[in-house]
Amino acid sequence: MTDIYGNQGNDATDTVLKDTSEPSGYSVSIDSSYINSSNATAINFTFALAEVGATYSYSIDDTNGATLPITGSGTIGTATDQITGIDVSGLDDDTLTLTVYLTDGAGNQGSNATDTVTKETVLPSGYAVTLDQDPVTSANDTGVSFTFASAEVGTTYHYSIDDNNNDSTSPITGSGP
Repeated sequence: MTDIYGNQGNDATDTVLKDTSEPSGYSVSIDSSYINSSNATAINFTFALAEVGATYSYSIDDTNGATLPITGSGTIGTATDQITGIDVSGLDDDTLTLTVYLTDGAGNQGSNATDTVTKETVLPSGYAVTLDQDPVTSANDTGVSFTFASAEVGTTYHYSIDDNNNDSTSPITGSGP
């Protein structure tokens, strides 16, 4: 600076870091292959190649526009941080979409990273099972079968057949697709 009398002062300088690059190359994945009544109150997702020190912001939403999304944020500690214990029980059963973006220390926001998962928390109900042999006799006891009525297609079943009259015998058990 030079004053009105021509006296020149010392140079003043300042240095700033220029960062115009947003976080990039990261991804997220929901750690469960599906959401059911057992895990809906504590799901997790994991980052890959996240920028350490960046802030993450996430939203998990169903396809029903009337249901508010689950949101949260925090700071990335490692490139593979896992975010845990997210309660999605208040979202509808259908496809849930996780959307996450990172913001670096300079305020540059990265692109959205997404993943989806199916939420299905309704327990199977309304079905019945009937033994196909009635009565079970010595002539048909090696080929006992049963039939389901009104069962949800694609569910797994477990069965136990017991005579209930003899404590010395074990029930016959099994399962199927």
